[in-house]
Order: sequence, then structure tokens, then C-alpha cells
Amino acid sequence: MPVAFLGGLAGQLYRQFAVTVTIAVVISGLVALTLTPALCALLLRPEHGGRMQRAFGPFNRGFNWITRRFIGAVDLALAHRLLALLAFAALLAGAALLFTRVPGSFVPPEDQGYIIAIAALPDGATLERTIAATERMRLLMKDNAAVENFFIVNGFDLIGGGSKANAATMFLPMKPWDQRQQSSQQLAQEFSGKGFALPDGPSWSA
Repeated sequence: MPVAFLGGLAGQLYRQFAVTVTIAVVISGLVALTLTPALCALLLRPEHGGRMQRAFGPFNRGFNWITRRFIGAVDLALAHRLLALLAFAALLAGAALLFTRVPGSFVPPEDQGYIIAIAALPDGATLERTIAATERMRLLMKDNAAVENFFIVNGFDLIGGGSKANAATMFLPMKPWDQRQQSSQQLAQEFSGKGFALPDGPSWSA
């Protein structure tokens, strides 16, 4: 629930999600405290007769069949402990291999053909100081062969939202993939490294 009261762009993105989850939790709690106990008392009986028996009979037979097969598999593993341990070790090795090969992020990094950079100068910095910082950054990156052009919005904070004199947003469209050797991730790392080296004190995130 506290996420719904966040400000800025992040608050706008998470507000609907927070309200939806809160309402779902409230409804789930009401169902768990009212309807679920009554349904359990009705369905979880030792014996069912009539239509209930015909309705739940196939499920009970299928569940009992799965239970017997599971117990049989456990007995087989206990009878061949060495093979079971080797199979378990192979499973662990496969999981470790996938863990090292599969990207670990929720959304794997992808070259979109552009980067967006955010500049944040110290509080109280004037718009003229912000413009000078972004211009120095543009001059540092203008000779990069992967950058097509620059689009700079001085005084706009893309992360927090709204206008701020000490913030700026830079959009750097890149050349087509067959005309450059550098990926967008590599360009973002280079951009951030040069940005942090500026003497004016801005912090950059790309």
C-alpha cells in the first residue's frame, strides 16, 4: 500500500499495480475468513454419498493412482540409492549450467538502437550550469562513431518527472547495427564513465 503514495514517474507507474494488489488481498482475506471454512466443512467429509460421490469419485481414484505411483517411485529410488544419487547430481549439474548460461535479469539487456541519459547536478544548480554540463558531455561524445545525433532536454527530470533546473535528459539515437561496432550497453558504460569524470559535479545514469 505505501507504494501507491510514491511521487514522480515511479509513483505513477506503480500506483495502479499497488491499488490492484491491495484490493485483491482484501477480497482474498474476506473469502478466506467467510466462504472457505463453509466450503471445507461441506466438501472435506469422510464419506460422500449420492451425487457428491459420483462427482468426486473419479478425482479420488485418480489421486489414489498418483499416490501409489509416487510411493512406488520412492521405493525404487531407495532400492537403488547409488543411481538415485547420481541422477540427483546430474540434475544439480544441469541446473548450475543453466544458471551460468541463462541471463539472470528479469528482462535481458537488448540493444534497442538508442540510449537515454539522465543528468542530475547538485541541488541549487542553475539551468545555465545544467546547459553547460550537457554541452560538455555532447562535445565529449560527438566523435563517437556509433552515435547518430543528440537530443537534449535541459531542465527536465525524466526519472522524477517535472521540470528541474538541475536536471537534464539526453536521447542518443545510434546508427544502424551494420554501421557500428559498439552496442548500446557499451555506449551507456562509456557515456557514464565520461560523465562522472566531468569536474562540474553532475551524476549521470545511462
